[in-house]
Amino acid sequence: MGIFAVQGGEDVKVKGESNVGGIVGFNNDDSMVMEIEGSKVNVIADGTVGRIVGENFGYVIDINHVDGCSIGTKYVGDICGSNTGEVRIDG
Repeated sequence: MGIFAVQGGEDVKVKGESNVGGIVGFNNDDSMVMEIEGSKVNVIADGTVGRIVGENFGYVIDINHVDGCSIGTKYVGDICGSNTGEVRIDG
């Protein structure tokens, strides 16, 4: 189990192959990404890509005002490239 939180003015740039996220590449069903606010995230990948999580099976909650873009070739999403978990946006 893991918990990740990102807040305040962070500029994140990520390049990769597959399951690439600006914060987490692969979020399994026991993990949580939370309290993401005020960040600029740009992600470029050849496969599954999301600005926050590349592939999500867990929980992504409390997302508020995240700028940037996702560029990929397979599954591309603003928050998650691929999602079978839970996403809650509060902003």
